[in-house]
Amino acid sequence: MFSFFKKKPKPVDPTPVVVPRIKHKNFLVAIDSIPGMTDESRPVTEALVGDLYLSYAIDIGPSYISVTPANLRDHNLAQADLRRLAETNGLEAMRKIHVGTDGTIHELAAPENMAACTILYPALWQQIEKEMGCPVAVAFPHRDIVLYAPADSKGITALTKVIGQMNFEDTHALSRLLYRPSPAGWSVVAA
Repeated sequence: MFSFFKKKPKPVDPTPVVVPRIKHKNFLVAIDSIPGMTDESRPVTEALVGDLYLSYAIDIGPSYISVTPANLRDHNLAQADLRRLAETNGLEAMRKIHVGTDGTIHELAAPENMAACTILYPALWQQIEKEMGCPVAVAFPHRDIVLYAPADSKGITALTKVIGQMNFEDTHALSRLLYRPSPAGWSVVAA
């Protein structure tokens, strides 16, 4: 009868868009050097391979914020679900990958600073190796730069030369190492 006195249900916050971000181990060193850093405010990360780590970011519209234990609770997210959510949300960028080549070295470009996140999609690398007709060596020197070439001496030499000319002082620089994808996961290419 007096329906206008009924309490309106509190709106449910939508699940935030969580995306993956690839970081270098130096990211953790830099984070830990911030005065007042606590376990609650430290970004959630997991080791991937070599000197690369997976972290997560929440899309807040005009920018992103790192996922921390504190904002996991704020957004009602479970740490166990992060990777699945991030990989699912990263698929849109993976669908927009572009490949360029000089004949030996191939470069992957992806929108939204997601090129290095290709490391999270083994099916992509299986497809690349199938198209190349050979195993590949891969470099992740920057979040926006992924290079690959045949995993033979010519390809590895070419990749090593290009990596040697890159600026690793850039904020978003990643790894100087070369990696190999396989069905069992990633490994570092021995120098």
